[in-house]
Amino acid sequence: MSSQLLCYLFFVVFISTAFSSQEYYVSKQRGDDNNSGTKEQPFATINRAYRKTTNGDTIFIEPGAYSEDNTIVKSIKIKGYGGRPLISGSFVFRDNINVELSDLDMENTVKHLLAGQRIESIKVTNVNLGPKHLKQGDAINFHFTKMVELNNVKIIESDVGITLGDSNFKFSNIDISKSRVGMYIGVRSKGTVENSTLSYMEGNNHLVGAGFTTFGDLTLKNVNLLNNHASTFRKTGGAFYCFSGGLSIYGGKIIGNKAQYGAAGDCNSLCSIFVSGTEFKDNENEFPSKCRGIPSK
Repeated sequence: MSSQLLCYLFFVVFISTAFSSQEYYVSKQRGDDNNSGTKEQPFATINRAYRKTTNGDTIFIEPGAYSEDNTIVKSIKIKGYGGRPLISGSFVFRDNINVELSDLDMENTVKHLLAGQRIESIKVTNVNLGPKHLKQGDAINFHFTKMVELNNVKIIESDVGITLGDSNFKFSNIDISKSRVGMYIGVRSKGTVENSTLSYMEGNNHLVGAGFTTFGDLTLKNVNLLNNHASTFRKTGGAFYCFSGGLSIYGGKIIGNKAQYGAAGDCNSLCSIFVSGTEFKDNENEFPSKCRGIPSK
């Protein structure tokens, strides 16, 4: 065999190996961490499967209850398989990775459920976060992330449903309810929220605004802010409070919110706000909003 042919074969094998991805399976019922991690011989824990992965691999998790905390520093996919597993724990992401999570239920009592710093991107689809969160942590907490993408995500009973800082984001079909604050959009964060509902927030003594608080550039499209109550300590911003940046609201409903100041939303002088086609109804307060385009009732 010629040296040229040997070099070619070596190159083909190297390329196919470098770009191949593996699948690992986890099962509470059938699994054993001494198994090989195949569909027929799954692992028992997510952590064991994760230790086997390299960038580009996928972990499939069968239905069952998993009490685990995992730190993820590889670009992988984590998916429910054959039903929705329940993870009583957390995922922490770091180190410039790209991650996808889908078809999972998660709960926790003391920690953020999904958290990360300085990662490239995270995509979360068809995931329920809560309700046994006891309002001691955020459901989602990301900073310095190039893209946080949420689709079909439900959050219930957290301290803050979503906290972002220095991050870009794109949310669609999210439902946040019965938390203290729906979203906290920090400085240098920018993105859109579409076709979503933030409801029955009770307010937080540390944050102004119950439905959401924003310092960044936020666009809402067909988002409903319903029955959110500012805390009696903070008093202002039942539906939202805009500290700074640009807030644009298109369509949606702002109904049944309460606060002493600006039940339908309130603003700092540094906030630039635009509102179009939004329905306002039954928002209760003593003093009107300082936002342009937000009615007093």
